[in-house]
Amino acid sequence: MAQLPSALAVAAVAVLLFGLLPAWSVAGTWTAVGIAVLLVWLSAVAAAFCLAGLASLRRRDLT
Repeated sequence: MAQLPSALAVAAVAVLLFGLLPAWSVAGTWTAVGIAVLLVWLSAVAAAFCLAGLASLRRRDLT
């Protein structure tokens, strides 16, 4: 269920490009897919860094 909105967004970009610029629709759609994958990777890296920071904060004496 979590992947449905992103899949619909990529499909919407494909339909929009096919309607407006049919010659560029394939390249534009693959660009949208590449950007979506890049954003997923960046989000995963940011979440990993955040978890590592929170885990290391637990070891500190903040009292």
